[in-house]
Amino acid sequence: MAQKFDVVIRGSTPLAALLAGLLASVHGRRIALASDGNAAFGLVRDIDLSAALFTRPATWELLQAATPETIRLIEKMGARTALGRCDAIFVAETEAGREVLGHFGHMSAGFGQIAERLSDGGFVPDAAALRLRDVTLINRSLLQPRMEAWLDQAGVVRSGGDLEATMVVLADDTAILAHGLVEPLGEIAMNSVLTEPLPPLRAPVLNFIDRAGLLMQRADRSVIGVGHGDIGATLAHGQVAHRAGESHFRGVFSRDGAPVIGPLAAGGPMVFAGLGTVGAFLAPVLARLIAGDATPAEQAWCLAHAPTANRAVIAEFVPGEPL
Repeated sequence: MAQKFDVVIRGSTPLAALLAGLLASVHGRRIALASDGNAAFGLVRDIDLSAALFTRPATWELLQAATPETIRLIEKMGARTALGRCDAIFVAETEAGREVLGHFGHMSAGFGQIAERLSDGGFVPDAAALRLRDVTLINRSLLQPRMEAWLDQAGVVRSGGDLEATMVVLADDTAILAHGLVEPLGEIAMNSVLTEPLPPLRAPVLNFIDRAGLLMQRADRSVIGVGHGDIGATLAHGQVAHRAGESHFRGVFSRDGAPVIGPLAAGGPMVFAGLGTVGAFLAPVLARLIAGDATPAEQAWCLAHAPTANRAVIAEFVPGEPL
């Protein structure tokens, strides 16, 4: 007989786990988390950073309010060491990319972020680059064991079996792809690369916005590269990178660049997609949405990002074909 829950969360990301734990411990729901138990042993497919290339004031306002809440939650579960502060450099190599990067710089500075233009393009010739100072980065390997204990304490059931629930939430790309896509989501081929240790990069995180490519240098100086197209070409900027591992997978992207929040079809599962690097930092907001406890401002933002909303008014930057 199938187990019955209020909500089943499907996904293997920190966002999925944080949603499950918050819904159980704060909102009193019966929760099951259906995740891929082997996900933690594969190459990283994305990173968790408290900044992303958003240009809409409402999104920045929501993120600025939610980030401290997520940080306190992680600290409370005893995972303070999983939180780091670092600089992140955003690099634009096309005319459209430069234009949006300029707007992004003004927007981030307006919300108190220290944004610094780099005159040398962040080591990429003829590019524009912007350094964001002191953003929060989550180390997943340090977070995972503490989060597992927190989920156990909250009573979250971990299962991939037959589950019945009032609501199903698809909280990562793999879960969404397994269910099937409709507009405004699309499917894309992605690559993840791990290099041997390299000399220090210009910043621990480099975001090549036109390539949809991210580089993150770890404490041992190895570099993780995630993106579509040839992520190796992105790694080659200023470095000779010997690969220690590589994987190829399918990902989901938002065709208008903005987050997608809500069911893709009437009566279907709740979908959280297109959140980029900030998904984990929005977990408290999205948990309140699921529980029906979101504030009016949070509800308005989520409704504006529904698949069936007028998405022209919330559209963001969409990278072109891989460079």
